[in-house]
Amino acid sequence: MFKKIAIAFLLITMLFINGISSQPASANQVSSAYSFDGSKHFGPIPYYSITKSKKAYIWNSSHTKRLHNLKNYPSTIWLVSNAFVRQVKGNNEVYYKLYSAYNPKLKGTVWSGYLKKNLQKLPPLFDSSTAYANYLKTSRATKLSKLVAQLFPNTPIDLTLSNYAYETHESLIKNFSDVQRIAFDDNRLKTQVQKMAPSVAIKYIENHLNALGYTADKRQSMTKYYIGITIAGNSEAMDNPTLFTLSQKSRYPTVTKDLIDLMDYSHCTIVLGIPK
Repeated sequence: MFKKIAIAFLLITMLFINGISSQPASANQVSSAYSFDGSKHFGPIPYYSITKSKKAYIWNSSHTKRLHNLKNYPSTIWLVSNAFVRQVKGNNEVYYKLYSAYNPKLKGTVWSGYLKKNLQKLPPLFDSSTAYANYLKTSRATKLSKLVAQLFPNTPIDLTLSNYAYETHESLIKNFSDVQRIAFDDNRLKTQVQKMAPSVAIKYIENHLNALGYTADKRQSMTKYYIGITIAGNSEAMDNPTLFTLSQKSRYPTVTKDLIDLMDYSHCTIVLGIPK
């Protein structure tokens, strides 16, 4: 969610007061009344394909023509703009209207069972630099952060600096010297870069670093430094463990008094520092 907890709960309270609810009782027992419309809430929700089927088709809106096959897009992040229930063999099944985060022209309707939310844990959910570094290396949601870390091959990941990249509390850097914060000053560009495929976005970030004087030679020489990274990319990034667990359990896009699924591109930050 990439929000401060207070803001998240304020939004939840507002939606509860207005009586908005868009989540079935459970992932396996969905009400025929369930629906989701991102245009009425906080925009689309990021998903990725988990199916191994060779016949996981994306259809046109009337479900009469196959448009695409998910097997051809294993690395694509799909943005779910709408969800609705359709009766299939007497059962309520949820379908998504979606489009590719990297190519909006690639769109259609697909069965929800082929997809999973692209969730990301933010630095406050970790208790050690090792755990956070391993997460950046292995999580699907942190591909861009992993590529950024590789641009600094001799600079270890540090959890405290990563928390500072996210929250900017000066107390977090009291044990570091020569702290250098690197971010996109242009919010529009910052958002555009995070929406790109990681393999494309990293080229823009590398060019940005080069322009700031962080050339390949400079980055390779930063052996005394540690690095903090907080980048959302096309993920639903969360700093609250309870909400993260709720979102994991809620297969479909959710807007209730307990949970609001949303994306936020407000942070894309690198921090460098030397331990004192």
